[in-house]
Amino acid sequence: MANIVGIQDLVDGPRNLHVKIDIEGDGSGDDTVPVAEAALKNCGEFRLDRIWGRLEGFSAHLDWAGDTTVPFLQIPDDDEIRMDWFRQGGITNPKVAGYTGDVNLVTVGLGAGEVGTITLEFVKKRIP
Repeated sequence: MANIVGIQDLVDGPRNLHVKIDIEGDGSGDDTVPVAEAALKNCGEFRLDRIWGRLEGFSAHLDWAGDTTVPFLQIPDDDEIRMDWFRQGGITNPKVAGYTGDVNLVTVGLGAGEVGTITLEFVKKRIP
C-alpha cells in the first residue's frame, strides 16, 4: 500500500495556481510528491506567496526541484501554519544548476493514521 496524497488545483488560471494537498499516512514511510510542475502548468517556474494548513504527527518541507533539490520551507508538525510573503514579493526559485521550476513536498516521519492538509498559493512566472 502507499500513502494517500491528494492534490487538487483550486485555482489554475493564466497567472495564479492555488493547490490543496491532503495527506494520509499508511505506515509505508515518507514520500516526495510534486505539487506544482511548471511544464504541466505552461510556465517557467513558480513564486510561493502564501501557505496555510496543519500537519498532525509528522512534518514536511517544500523543495525547489532540479539536479540538486533546494529545501526552502519547513512545515512543522502538530501546529497550524499560516504564512504570507505576498507583500515581500513571494519566495522565488534560486535557479541552481539543472532547475526545473517544479516544487516538491517531502514528508518527514509520516506514520500510519497521521494526516495533514496544506494549501499553497503560487504565482506562475513566464518561461524566459
